[in-house]
Parts: sequence; C-alpha cells; structure tokens
Amino acid sequence: MKKLIPVLVAALILMLASPVFAAEVKVTGSVSGITGYEGGLFYEGGATIGAEAQITDNIKAGIGFNFSNGLTDTIQNGMSWSDFAAMVDKAYIETSGALVTGLPSMTTRLGTQEIGYSIFNAYNIKGEGIGIRDLAIGPVALAGFQSWNPAEQVRGGQISVNPLEGLSVAANVIHAGADDTQQLSAALEAAVQPIEPLTINAAMGYMHDADDPAFAFAGGAEYQVLPYLGVHAGARKIDTNYAPRYMYSKLSNNEIGFNGGVTVSAFGATLDTNVDYAKAIEVVGEMDEVVYTGEMTLERPFSVAGMNFTPSYALTLSKAD
Repeated sequence: MKKLIPVLVAALILMLASPVFAAEVKVTGSVSGITGYEGGLFYEGGATIGAEAQITDNIKAGIGFNFSNGLTDTIQNGMSWSDFAAMVDKAYIETSGALVTGLPSMTTRLGTQEIGYSIFNAYNIKGEGIGIRDLAIGPVALAGFQSWNPAEQVRGGQISVNPLEGLSVAANVIHAGADDTQQLSAALEAAVQPIEPLTINAAMGYMHDADDPAFAFAGGAEYQVLPYLGVHAGARKIDTNYAPRYMYSKLSNNEIGFNGGVTVSAFGATLDTNVDYAKAIEVVGEMDEVVYTGEMTLERPFSVAGMNFTPSYALTLSKAD
C-alpha cells in the first residue's frame, strides 16, 4: 500500500494535464493561520491546494497538497521527488453506483481515506486504503473503511438513520492497531430539531478496557436567532482514562467542561467565537485544575477563475489556574 499514493499521483497528474478532462477539473485551496497565547505567544500557519476531476459520470479522482511543512526549505533548495511526495496530502479515485447490478448504490474510494465519524473517537483519521459510504438500505445508511497510516492499521464503520423527521442518529466503531497496541472505541450521537431554529444534540463515547472501561458524555444546543446570527452552548464529561487515538485534539480526558459562543455570518464571511471552561476531575501532580479558553475564527471563502479558496484566521487565548 505504500506505493499506492505515488502511482495514483502519477496517474492523476497525467489526467489533469489532459485537455480532455480540463473542463471537469475543480480546484480548491485554503490558507490558515492562528495566533494564540498559552503561557507564551505562538503562531502557526498552513496552506493546502487540491484538484478533483470528474472522469466519467460515476468516476472521479482527486489529489491534494499540504504546504504546512518544509515549504520554506523547498523554495530555497529546490524540490526533489521525496519533497514532492511528502507534500502530497491525499490522492484517491472514487466510484459511485452499485458494484453489482441489483445491489444498492454506494460510493467507493480507493486511496487516501479521510474519516470524520465523530470527534470522540474518529476525528481526522487519514491513511491509504479502501472505504465505502452512502450505502443506503431503507432508512439506514452504512459506511466503512480499512486504512493503513504510517503508524498502524485502522478500520471501522458507521451506521446512521433518520427514524423521524428532525431526528438523526449515528453510531460508529473504530479498531486501531494490533496485538498489544490495539484499541477499540465507539461513539453514539443524536441530534433533534424540535423547532426549526433550534437543534439539540447529545453524544456518548466508549473506549474498551477490560479492567476499567472509559466513557465520554456531551450535550449541547444551537439556536439560529437570526439568519446571520447563531448561538451555541454545551457541556461535557470525559473520564480520566478515556483516550481514543483519534479523539479531537481540543478535547481532553479527565475533565468536566462547559462552552458557549456566537456565530455571525455577513458579507460572505463567518465569524465564530467560543468560550470554554474545563475543570480536571482528578488533579495529578502539577497539572492545572482549571483552564479557561477563548477562541475566535474568521473565514471568508472566495472564487478566482472558477477555483474556490477558503482563507481562515484564528485567535486563541488560554489561562490556567
């Protein structure tokens, strides 16, 4: 599987360079930056660009580059094949439709898998492999994948259903690693919209441990006050030993937390603010008992010559007691 990306990259470059497919290519990109204070001032930034080509009605291919690491050295010293390969963030071919006549339709991806089933155990799983999604059987939709990232094999699946209007439920299971390093986790999430501007959501995460199973619980609500103004609030409790490998990095185990914020959308831009309070369930050693965090993110998508770009900038401030 390690040779899969270079092969796909070579095929995609030839395809995207062909006049036959030029009109079908969609180019997207993003530029991001974050400035923050957490015991000291820090700055991070990155840039990505990608292209997706519709080869036929049922087949498309994509490639993406991430310039966050090593771009300065590459500009100064030139680009080698290894530099180019390191910047390839994803490469894939997707097919849509039934694999066998008479079976349900689905989307199959060969190449880079990008999985985001849940922030509690399946956030930003990326690796080379094969995956399916949008496999509908009545009101139920199924998805699954098998991938190999540089560190380990990861596999998993998700089932989602909309049993009633305004109600959605999804559950997933993720198995990562092998032998002594294997880890099994699961998450169940639900969202209900009792009235059109209000959405209430709840989630539970589970990490298997034969000696001491661990859990995470969360709930929240979002309310669209006006077409351009929304508010949100939530609470969470994450056990001390709850630590799935693919949990969202901004979540931490061993904490009880509350958050709230405002989202404003105007003139094509979106400003999102959030304030978070996190308190340790068990204070160990010199760890902080309480952490206050404030975040603000500004995003303004735009298009140039048919290419879509999304620049964003974030400011974060954190204080611990």
